[in-house]
Amino acid sequence: MPFELDDTTNSLPLGVQLNIFQCGGFAIGQCISHKIADGLSYFTFSKIWAAIARGDKANINPPEFISSTLFPPKEFNIAYDGGVGITRDRVTKRFVFDASKIENLRARYEHNMHLKKRPTRVETLSSFVWSRFVAATKDCTMNKLYRVVHAVNLRPRCDPPLPQSSFGNLFRISMTGPLRIPSSGGGGDEECGHGMFPVVREAIGKIDNEYVKKLQKQGDEHLGMMKKQVDSFKRGEMGTLLNFSSYCRFPLYDNDFGWGRPTWVGSPALTYKNLVLFMDTKEGGGIEAYVSLEEEVMAKFECDSELLSYVAPTSRVLLS
Repeated sequence: MPFELDDTTNSLPLGVQLNIFQCGGFAIGQCISHKIADGLSYFTFSKIWAAIARGDKANINPPEFISSTLFPPKEFNIAYDGGVGITRDRVTKRFVFDASKIENLRARYEHNMHLKKRPTRVETLSSFVWSRFVAATKDCTMNKLYRVVHAVNLRPRCDPPLPQSSFGNLFRISMTGPLRIPSSGGGGDEECGHGMFPVVREAIGKIDNEYVKKLQKQGDEHLGMMKKQVDSFKRGEMGTLLNFSSYCRFPLYDNDFGWGRPTWVGSPALTYKNLVLFMDTKEGGGIEAYVSLEEEVMAKFECDSELLSYVAPTSRVLLS
């Protein structure tokens, strides 16, 4: 990668590094500042760059710079530290879930919860990973209060929906909890995954068009709320957090620079602990989960028998 990803003093908006290997293959490492773009904006930029490189003008869908129209810039007197939570006290490992295993989990959750609407792949895997995280941490933390955090893409939640090519930071955070977990209870770990799922779906469902309209009118109030949450996190009042972000259905494998689609698109080690990032596998249907935890928590998490029964056998890879 072109930068140290936990370098909060770096003011460059974009970095690119070309890596050429002795076998003749190559990898393009890219970093983009979250000050100017979210995940979908980044992949849209990379997709357009690749289309320009191969001379494919017909498939160039220019970005739409409408963020400042939707959310006009304002002067704030609130100091906000975007580097809170970045730490080296974590390890990141990749776990691959094949499509068939995810489908088994979906069917299991759907049967146990009698849902009207079938859980998505991301909802299913979020619930499952969270239940295994609880199993790995509940005996080593004094705080039995847990919160689940999801990054939510605002584009499809506007009315009318915004195009995918809308560039900027068009996402918000959905926080569920606090959820109190009993200190013991055998099979209760998996039950807590079932119990968390509908609560998270309800919380994410509240981020709708009305929420976006309120956000546009009360941006300063929202930033003030974010600062309160950061201050509460610093004081250790938030409980145990597990954060989820998903790049599933993003154009990860559309980056054809003229030599064909990428063999693989992946993430470097994550900069925060208690963070899970989902990315589609190239074959489609499967998901790669990048899980960042404290080392002692990871030692328990990666050996969890329930987790291993769903993870592809050779998929556990340590990222540095």
